[in-house]
Amino acid sequence: MKPDLKRMLHELVAARRQYRKSFLERKVRQVRRLGGQTWLAALDRAVGRSVQRKRAAADLLAEMTDLPEVVDRFTAWLTEGGLAWRAEMIAFIGQKGLAEFAPLLNDALDGKADDLCRAYAVTAAEELRAEANLPALLWLASDTAYDPLFRRLLPALTAYADPRCRPALERFFRKDQPKPVRVFAAWGLGKIGDRAAIRYLADMLDDPDIHTPTSFEPGESFRAAQALCDIHGWPFEWDRSWVAKTKRRWQRLQQGGTGGD
Repeated sequence: MKPDLKRMLHELVAARRQYRKSFLERKVRQVRRLGGQTWLAALDRAVGRSVQRKRAAADLLAEMTDLPEVVDRFTAWLTEGGLAWRAEMIAFIGQKGLAEFAPLLNDALDGKADDLCRAYAVTAAEELRAEANLPALLWLASDTAYDPLFRRLLPALTAYADPRCRPALERFFRKDQPKPVRVFAAWGLGKIGDRAAIRYLADMLDDPDIHTPTSFEPGESFRAAQALCDIHGWPFEWDRSWVAKTKRRWQRLQQGGTGGD
């Protein structure tokens, strides 16, 4: 008996994307059994105009990228149609780890895309870490017009941890850059072995919050601790106490220890 696709999509929507692996696998098997040339058209009819059902369909199709028609569908979603859906799908392939579609991100990274698609493409490239996207990321990071993207660009370059990222990271690490920018850049440089950048991060473990009667500027000690833990492979939790723990590990490392507990 053929599955009721609309009912299936409603079940997926009701799960709010909190799927058990076995639940999603079962739904995918049911769709695969449809076979033939018209199963994707039948799925489209079940989706109708519902964005929620369309998202559920995307979750199903993400498990079926071995099929040429599914590859074609994701290609269309990533390059055509409404910008809101395109942006959502750009984010989606990063979250799902669909590295086979990484080259299609370059259209959104070429400097001509809308701001939202470009921003999501940078983060998706960070998640995928595909060689196909690194030249486009380096181009963006070399153009001062895109410096406001630093909170996405610098983590992306850091994720690659590739020596080719050094010139871009060094530009953001200059002393005339704001502290948050320098810390992110130092993180990336530290991942490729830059000792001066690592020392800067260690110094920033003592960076204080600045309070005035009319303003508050948070220090960068928390981010510096996160960066040092990543560079050295130390554990880290998003809790203020981990700044002091990281500082103790750093001090033990400087005394010839391993930095571990």
